[in-house]
Amino acid sequence: MIGFLPRAKRLAAGVGLAAATTAFSLGLAEAAVRIFNLGPQIAAVNHGSFRLSDNPVLRYELAPGAPDGDTVLNRDGMRDREFPLAKPPGTFRIACIGDSITFGFGIDHPADTYPKRLESLLNSYCGSSSQRFEVLNFGVPGYNLKEIAENVQVKVLKYRPDLVVYGYCLNDPQEISLEFLKLLADLTEAEKAYGFRSQKEGFWMAHSRICRLAAYLIRQSTAQGRTKGGHVHATADPENIALRTSNYAEYFTALHAGGAGRKTLEDSLDTLAAACAKERIPVCVLIFPVTNDLEPYPLTEVHRLVAELCEQRSFHVCDLLEPFRVFEHQENQGVYFDYLHPFPRADYYTAEVVLSALLRDSLLPQVEPAEVVRRLLDRGTEEDRRFGRLANLLPTP
Repeated sequence: MIGFLPRAKRLAAGVGLAAATTAFSLGLAEAAVRIFNLGPQIAAVNHGSFRLSDNPVLRYELAPGAPDGDTVLNRDGMRDREFPLAKPPGTFRIACIGDSITFGFGIDHPADTYPKRLESLLNSYCGSSSQRFEVLNFGVPGYNLKEIAENVQVKVLKYRPDLVVYGYCLNDPQEISLEFLKLLADLTEAEKAYGFRSQKEGFWMAHSRICRLAAYLIRQSTAQGRTKGGHVHATADPENIALRTSNYAEYFTALHAGGAGRKTLEDSLDTLAAACAKERIPVCVLIFPVTNDLEPYPLTEVHRLVAELCEQRSFHVCDLLEPFRVFEHQENQGVYFDYLHPFPRADYYTAEVVLSALLRDSLLPQVEPAEVVRRLLDRGTEEDRRFGRLANLLPTP
């Protein structure tokens, strides 16, 4: 007994030292990943933000009141503040629609997404005593074109927007949605029947980059579809496989060329056009490139095809390929932190490009482009002026 106590103390001390060493090593690794920006930028998806939808076309939707950083999603499941259905007098209302790019996946603060940056720019340089601007963010991660068009009919139009801006991603015609598959995998049968909210990601996945990086590397090495725990990961999506294996040009070209993808593209554009034309709402489509490989870029013809189909339906088109090339060259940095989602600074620049396109196509009533330029030059922030020059809003000095 006398000999046991010293041994127990030595064992406890050894365990404590090992735990402290492990904690210190993990903390050091976490700091290194953050400071040196090691590995891919991986954002945690909070699946507690989604719920099943009663609408069979939508399948799922963002859950009202779900946490979103320091705030929550609004009562209609938007990553935005609350808006009354009736527009306040003298308000020009823009609805931004799309998938995770419009939602602002990987961008911590809603104010840094391109829809809210656009709202800030409009009110700073285009507003007046008789007109202000509201930009509503209806982006939903994982939505395809069919779901986006349906969302316009069931949620967007009731807010009576004066303009719709659609952030088109080249994966929008595909049927699969990782968000929907993950939601189904996380729900019990009872929850599926009653539309209960799925489980949230754990604390460490939400707050630790090294934890997300480790999970990413493990999932990269597993078989396509599901891990043993029933969780769906990125390799369930043929688009992700194509992007990682450098076959993305063939994949996106085929998706738009014919078959189910092309039918979804044309039918859903028709649905969107009919819904907005009935309410006399103009539509501006932003075409986002995929990947940071913009020079050379193998999907120029796909952009041209999408632009033609949109113009045939009287949509205005803003192709972001060339503006993003300018951004990469002038700012000496890539646009995306992964294959599809822009960095916050690139989202800020996107808002400048959108403003330029809206002025070019006379989509902002009671706004004189010359007056916008004057205000930008006189009282614009340094970043607004720099990005304004890149977006051709301002003359090059």
